[in-house]
Amino acid sequence: MPMDPDWLSFHPNPTKPSFKPPKGAVDAHCHVFGPASKFPFAPERKYTPCDASKDQLFELRNFLGFERNVIVQASCHGTNNDALEDALLSSNNAYIKLSHLISILAAGLVGVIFSIRHILIQAKIIEIPAECGIDLDYMFENFPLTEAVNLLFKGTGDCSEIDWTFFGITLPQMALLGYIFFITYTIYIYLKVK
Repeated sequence: MPMDPDWLSFHPNPTKPSFKPPKGAVDAHCHVFGPASKFPFAPERKYTPCDASKDQLFELRNFLGFERNVIVQASCHGTNNDALEDALLSSNNAYIKLSHLISILAAGLVGVIFSIRHILIQAKIIEIPAECGIDLDYMFENFPLTEAVNLLFKGTGDCSEIDWTFFGITLPQMALLGYIFFITYTIYIYLKVK
């Protein structure tokens, strides 16, 4: 796919800068374009750049003396993030991958904890339903409508009641299964990409 005739391509043979970036220096804004044969450009794009692959980006980063890149989604790819994702997964920055894994696992574990707590409340093992909020009828009888609607989104009613099941599985049990799957899949992807 030919690039736009007025597209200013990156320099094919840059010179080594006389300035040496400090340790940990970051190229704070860069893109990957294609290659179009593998990551096609969006039909609605406003420009067609030359191919500038992740390998070329990493080679240029190393040549210029940077340690890291902030890779930004290129608008010529539209909403398809495949080229960006491929570059990020190929960056071989173990610290970034590990920090992402820890943050995602922490979120999943919080979900597991709250799901188990709700399951124990519904099983009447923990008897603190009042912590779930005010009863819905009481709210609408004693508060102005706007305040009652606001409270509605903060959680109301008796959390120990099972209002709904799907094949005998309650909503907190389904949430627990979802969080466990999420954590397992996250670990699988982390190990696969490593």
